[in-house]
Amino acid sequence: MTNAIDSLIGREVVPPPCDGLNIAKFASAFRSTNTSYKFLWATTLFSILAEGELTPEKISLRRLAAGMLDVARRPICIFRLRSSKDDQTGLWFRQLEDSPQWGRKVLTRPRGKVFAGRPQDIPGTIVEGLTKYVPYLFLTPFFETETRGITGPPKFQRIRALAKAHFDQSTPPPYRFSAAGAIVVHPKWAEYIVRNEYILKSWALWHWAQYMQRMNPVTPAVVTKLDENAKSNTRRQRNFWRRVMEARAENLSCIYTEQSVAPDDFALDHYVPWSFVVHDSMWNLAPVSVLGNTEKSDNLPDNATYFDAFTELQFMAVKSLHTFPDRGKWEDLFDSYSTELNLDVVGRVPDKAVLREALSGTIEPLMSIAGSRDFPSNWKFSSVLL
Repeated sequence: MTNAIDSLIGREVVPPPCDGLNIAKFASAFRSTNTSYKFLWATTLFSILAEGELTPEKISLRRLAAGMLDVARRPICIFRLRSSKDDQTGLWFRQLEDSPQWGRKVLTRPRGKVFAGRPQDIPGTIVEGLTKYVPYLFLTPFFETETRGITGPPKFQRIRALAKAHFDQSTPPPYRFSAAGAIVVHPKWAEYIVRNEYILKSWALWHWAQYMQRMNPVTPAVVTKLDENAKSNTRRQRNFWRRVMEARAENLSCIYTEQSVAPDDFALDHYVPWSFVVHDSMWNLAPVSVLGNTEKSDNLPDNATYFDAFTELQFMAVKSLHTFPDRGKWEDLFDSYSTELNLDVVGRVPDKAVLREALSGTIEPLMSIAGSRDFPSNWKFSSVLL
């Protein structure tokens, strides 16, 4: 969904018009939304139809629930974004973490779908919680006049009956309900959704991003964390640090484990976890041992223990840049020091104390916010693992 993420820059994306379909009512689906369910529902419905999984377009609520969990998994389980108090998605994921069928290792897989291939293993209570109301709420704009003044289950039963009654009319609703715990998508809507999948996903994502930003006002890169393709890419940064280490007479020592770190055997660690900052800026990266990087994972390191050593590595990186004969090839990697730390390290090597202050002034607030968002704090390497 990377292109869809790009489309969020600028004005709101809107569904394209279509003769014979009431797009104006369809476009009202995300009005007055206080949970993430409608965004997850719409995105899942669009994906299932576009992938051509089911013919005819009859989709079980369990399959839809599985898709909704797949859409929400990375933002909640990896990036730890929060929803409103009325949204139970985070609670359900915590239940799944403690279950023998799933567990945190499965729920924090970096990429891919987890639930779509195993919908039968999702507890019925979670399936019901995800799909009990949202199928009716999504259709509410189509039947506002007929359901005005009706609330709760009577309203949903009315929508169910109206969807069936209008399904074969000239301007049908997107779907009706079957007796077997499924929805049946109207062929005209199925064709429209498949033809406009990219635009419709961008539309749903735009609204979801506005909602999630309101729920996570101090969390960085919220929009990027909704991108199913977001990933770290440190190839050039690794090449830079390899050059630094190859120029040294002795190997570096890992700031976490104190193991030797060699040019051909190291990991590049995000000091403040990538799953929180979602960037690969040089000022947040340090070459460490594979063991240290693996154990640290997305924990927040204990600053009192590791920050000075981390600063030494950062100072080494800046000094090394100025010694490279081909420094122009690498200078763009250090632009983030200027844009994010307000420190020009390309023009000259700063005093170490100045660099330390700039790093501290940026990293400490980030770690404080991350800690308040359930990232484990004050992590120290467990030497018993050596």
